[in-house]
Amino acid sequence: MASGTITGTTSNKNVTAYLYWSSSVDKTKNISTVTVNLSYKARMGEVSYGSGTFSVTIGNATKSASVDEIRITPLARTTVLEFTQTVNHNADGTMSLKISASGSMPDALGQPFISTTISGTADLDPIRFEATTLDSISAEPFKGYFNETLTYKYTPKHDWLYNCCKIYYQPSTQTGNISTDDDLIKTIFLGQQSAITQTATVTLSEDELSNIYERMPNCASGALHFIIRTYSDSEYSDQIGDYSIKTIGLSIPITSATIPTATMLLSPVSALPSQFEDVYVQGKSKVNASFTNAAAKYGATIQMYNIHIAGVSSNSSPNASIQSGYLGTSGTIVVTGTVKDSRGISLVLEQTITVIPYASPTILPASGESSIVCARCNKYGELSESGTYLKIKAKRRYSEVLSSDVQKNFCSIRYRYKEASATYYSDWKTILASTVTNDEVETDPLLNEGLSASKSYLVQIGVIDTIGETHTVTLTVPTASVYMHRAGSLNSLGIGKYVEEENTIDVAEIFTTKFRGKVIFESETWVDLGLSENVSKSSVKIGRHEDTGCYFRVHHGEKQVTVTFNCAFSYENESIQVNKTTIPEEYRPKRNVCAICATGGRAIARVYINANGNVLIDWIQKLTDTANTTSVEVAWIDGYIDYWI
Repeated sequence: MASGTITGTTSNKNVTAYLYWSSSVDKTKNISTVTVNLSYKARMGEVSYGSGTFSVTIGNATKSASVDEIRITPLARTTVLEFTQTVNHNADGTMSLKISASGSMPDALGQPFISTTISGTADLDPIRFEATTLDSISAEPFKGYFNETLTYKYTPKHDWLYNCCKIYYQPSTQTGNISTDDDLIKTIFLGQQSAITQTATVTLSEDELSNIYERMPNCASGALHFIIRTYSDSEYSDQIGDYSIKTIGLSIPITSATIPTATMLLSPVSALPSQFEDVYVQGKSKVNASFTNAAAKYGATIQMYNIHIAGVSSNSSPNASIQSGYLGTSGTIVVTGTVKDSRGISLVLEQTITVIPYASPTILPASGESSIVCARCNKYGELSESGTYLKIKAKRRYSEVLSSDVQKNFCSIRYRYKEASATYYSDWKTILASTVTNDEVETDPLLNEGLSASKSYLVQIGVIDTIGETHTVTLTVPTASVYMHRAGSLNSLGIGKYVEEENTIDVAEIFTTKFRGKVIFESETWVDLGLSENVSKSSVKIGRHEDTGCYFRVHHGEKQVTVTFNCAFSYENESIQVNKTTIPEEYRPKRNVCAICATGGRAIARVYINANGNVLIDWIQKLTDTANTTSVEVAWIDGYIDYWI
């Protein structure tokens, strides 16, 4: 509380004038209450009694009064007039106030005076202002988008000060000072507010949102910084204190105003003949998606195109044309196209296409038959094991490809043959070049006695459809049946068929060969078994010859087969890893080698042969009912079969 005393004079040198002032501050209103007392005091030994007229001025305000029964003595100051006035401080909280007084007491008894001379300056306590605080920013309900209605709360500390809220923007990738005009999005003049917590809302206009979005072409999120500043004047030019700031992270909303635009056009792509160029064929067609009129919003750019079909996605960036893989499913298929901009905002488009089911043509047994008939017959078409004519009964199956109810895919059939011993491609002779026939095929007697009774033949039945897919079945027509046949050399013998090779015992397939006694193989031996054919334990024993072993094979292309067999182990481990071994060219079988077996403890192995004739052994696992044996490292596995699994 500021106070002070100012001393003055009167026209009577025996009487002194005094101004005593005091003040109290109201910070919330930037004012002080100032009280001034005008008083007099006489010199020692002097006394004055009477009445007079007095006035006190505080700033521009004056109080005057006539006062009776005044007694001025040397013992104490005598107050004749008191004046209290409310005074506004300057904008910066300071105030130097001029105070003065006048008065006279001409009718006094003893020491009269007719004038008073007194004035001075009262320096009031300066007011230290507190700036308004920004308490919080929120959105209800909060979704985190720039276009929401945002609620902010702030608390003024003085209700006579002026408040201003400024909103600045920064993308999530930017750092540094945000209080610059370049970052300013919106200014809100809040004016004077009561010194209690205030609540206000703001929704950015389309122009303001556009200003934000244009400045973030490569990101979809950023921040709004709310800054409250406090001013002492209504022109918002004289700032009080520091600013108060709060930040809220927001994203660009996914709306029609921000999602990219584009048109998707789908078309089939294939290497098929021209009649299929406008249809989608299963396994043969691809989808080409062309995106046109693609545009991103608010300064963004298109970064990627994508199509999604049946669980498979194909991307193209930034080209506006994408080609899928081959369509593996048929029916109505939804193609989903996505256009993504540099902010990561996507437009999703959907179209449906119809994929026509398709499978490659195939040859099957004719109706009522358990297998394809390709056999000798007589000239009447009756099957005969000694016939010199050829009979074929089969069925073809192929896919119709309908477009607008018009069939576009047709299938033709063809036959050719050669002697089984012929080795050149040119040895094939065409029986039927190509014809579109009924699905069920039953030929008349073919080849006009062209099948020699003493020779075996290979016959190929093939189909090809309009799409260009083929399927061929190669069948063997054996020699004519005879009880026994001896060739020119006494070393050749045919049983149940004509023998076709020198130094060979050739047994017809219709026979089952049983060995009632011991069979000893003194040379390298092939045992040819059908797929999954069982061989009882120890029913086939192989004598080793020059450590070459015995090869076993099955009739099933490249399929892997698991076998159990006797095996010698090199280590004390429960399993042995064997890399590979190579069958010499002259010993490679026409069919796949599936297992090579060894003597020793029982084990399970999985083996197969690759295109180079290498027998690959995945693993050899010892069975638990046998003990390990010590031997050299396993390279060839040879011995006898226990049984096939």
